Amino acid sequence: MSAKKRARTDTLDNQENKITFELKDASNRPFKFYIPLNKIMEKPDTMLARMFDPANKEMLTPVIVDGQPVYQLNDNNPFVFVKIINYYQTNKPPKYEQNDLYDEQEFDKELDYFNVPKYTRQVEINEFIANNLKSMIDKLISKIDNNFRLLKTDFVYNFNENKNRHGVKEFSNDGYGYELIKHFKENIKNAVKKSFPESNVNIEHATSPSPMYMIKISNSINKKTFYNI
Repeated sequence: MSAKKRARTDTLDNQENKITFELKDASNRPFKFYIPLNKIMEKPDTMLARMFDPANKEMLTPVIVDGQPVYQLNDNNPFVFVKIINYYQTNKPPKYEQNDLYDEQEFDKELDYFNVPKYTRQVEINEFIANNLKSMIDKLISKIDNNFRLLKTDFVYNFNENKNRHGVKEFSNDGYGYELIKHFKENIKNAVKKSFPESNVNIEHATSPSPMYMIKISNSINKKTFYNI
């Protein structure tokens, strides 16, 4: 086996190894980027993951520098590639900024080439919802668990539309609890039911005196404790 092929194979056989890329700017200045292979393969739909798929191993043509393979991407923008590499590391889609050293059209073209999603307002909203929904469910389950253990009562949690928009004591980091229940009622109900399979869990909506959602958790005791959150 040639030294070139051996270096390439050794690198791809170890998912912890860092892949080296080289890109050049308009002045032909080289820029090197390093990223672990396993980070690339965590996003199988992207171009780089397909590039390093074992089925395509024989198609890779790196240059060998000091015994190590370097993958040259001569037709791509190194300044956009910085953000693409960051996406693999952080899972945050690249965002176009007005002070970037390229226009948005070129930015979009590079992202399309690498099949990487672009940061948009909707991406931000989805990320906010995902983070806050999990946080809210975790806090709700913890509160229910504490009260069942200590008080052995049933509970009704009221999520008021107006109050929750401004954040309330136990759920102040979540905010928009009313909106989260509005759009993810079944997710919340299923999560609570999974944590308390012996209890009845219901989520009801009321419009008077003000819009609110009520999460009701019932066990064998009829007494109810109300919490406005």
